[in-house]
Amino acid sequence: MEVETKYALSETDFKRISIIFAKRCADNLFKKDSYYSRFSNTKKAIKHGEPLIRIREENGKSFFTVKRKDWKGGFESNQEYETPVEDANVIRTFLEMAGYHEYFYKEKDAWSIVREVDLTKEGDTEHSNKVYVHMELEQVNSKYYYLELEVTGDNSVENAQAAIQSVANDFSLTDDMRDNRTWPEIIGIKV
Repeated sequence: MEVETKYALSETDFKRISIIFAKRCADNLFKKDSYYSRFSNTKKAIKHGEPLIRIREENGKSFFTVKRKDWKGGFESNQEYETPVEDANVIRTFLEMAGYHEYFYKEKDAWSIVREVDLTKEGDTEHSNKVYVHMELEQVNSKYYYLELEVTGDNSVENAQAAIQSVANDFSLTDDMRDNRTWPEIIGIKV
C-alpha cells in the first residue's frame, strides 16, 4: 500500500525547503516518466478499470510500474507494483504491440530524503509506532515546484496520513497547498 500527496510550492517555498534538504544531504534523482494507456487520459483509463502503466528512467536505471489509484481523505491511497527492467525499450515495444500508446511524459529533477515520524502514544512503552515518510522536493518539467510526501509498506492508511500531515506541518504546508490534480492536469494536458 502506498499513501501519498503532493503540495504545490511557490519558488520562495521551494528555495526555503531546498536549504533544509541540502543540510540533510538529500539524494538527487532525475526521473523521466512515460505513461501508457489504451485510452486518451488517466481519468478514462481509471473509469474503464485500466491501471496506470508507467515506464520510469531514473539515474541510469529503468522501472516498469502498474498502479491502481484511489482517494481517501484527500490523499492518494494506491496499490503499486514496480520492478526494475533491463531494457525499457522492450517494455515500450510490448505495450505498443498490445495496443497501448504513450499519452503523457514528464521529467522530475528531485531531491529525496526519508523522515521517521514517531506516532507512538505517550506513555506506551510496549508498542512502537514509527512511520517513515519519503519526501521528494521536485521541479517538474523545469517549471512546477512540488513537495511529494509518501508512505509505503504495512502502515494503516490513517497512520500514513497522520505521519504525512506531521511532516507537512513541520514544513508549514497548508491544506490549500495540497494539489490533488493528476500530473497531466497540472501540466495542462487536456484530460
